Amino acid sequence: MWRTVVCTGLFLLVALPVVGQEAPPELVSREATKVASVVAADRLRLADGRLVQLAGIDTPDPSARRLLTRLVGKGRVDLLAASTSIPMDRHGTLRAQMRSHARVWVQGALLKAGLARVVPGIDGPVASREMLVLEATARAARRGLWSHPEYRVRTPDTLGAAVDSFQLMEGRVVTAALVGGRAYLNFGPDRMTDTTVIADPPVAAALARAGLDPAQLAGHLVRVRGWVGKRKGPEIRLAAPEALEIIE
Repeated sequence: MWRTVVCTGLFLLVALPVVGQEAPPELVSREATKVASVVAADRLRLADGRLVQLAGIDTPDPSARRLLTRLVGKGRVDLLAASTSIPMDRHGTLRAQMRSHARVWVQGALLKAGLARVVPGIDGPVASREMLVLEATARAARRGLWSHPEYRVRTPDTLGAAVDSFQLMEGRVVTAALVGGRAYLNFGPDRMTDTTVIADPPVAAALARAGLDPAQLAGHLVRVRGWVGKRKGPEIRLAAPEALEIIE
C-alpha cells in the first residue's frame, strides 16, 4: 500500500538564497541549451526559439517566475528526461525537467520553495515520488503559496466552492466501488450529491497493478489532486495513479 511523506511574504522567500536540489538519477540530460527568456512562471523560450514547459508542476503564484528567472536567467540549462528524448506536446512545446547551469533541479527548487504544486498526468510518473515529497515538506512548513488560504488543501465539504480549478483534497472514503472497470470513491453518504473521486479504467487498472485496489479504499484517509468538476456533486477525475495518495 502506498504511503506519503508527509515566511514571510513570497517576495522575501524568493529573495533568499536558492538551496540546491539534486535531480533524481532517473532524469538524464538529453540536451544542453541556452535560455533566451522566461516567458511565464513555468515556461521558457530557448535561444533557438523553441518553447519549454516545465514538466510535472503547476505554478499558480507569480512569485514562481521571479525564482525561475533567478535560477536560469539567460544561462545554460540541461533539459532532462527519463526517456531517450524530450517529449513534445501537440503544439510543438517541449515538456522537460530542467537543471540550471549551477546544477540545481529547477522543478525541485520551485517545489521546495513552496511555489509549485505537483500535477500528475500528461508528463507521466517521472520523478513523481521525489516531487510529492518536496511538495509535502513545503506544505507542512507553510512555505510560499501554502501560506495562503486560496491554496489550502480542501475537504470534501469545501470542494464544491472550487469548481473549475486545480485543487488538493484530503478526506476519508465512505464507500468505494468498481463498476465496468471505473472506480468511484465517495466521500459522503449520498453518492449522488456528495464529493466523488473517479478513476477511469486505465487509471483504475494502473492503481491495481501498483497493488492498490480502488474498491478496497473505504475507510481510508486519502489525498487526491486534480481539476474539480461538478455534475450532481463535486468530483475529481484522477489523471494518473500518482494523483491519489494514501494517508492512513
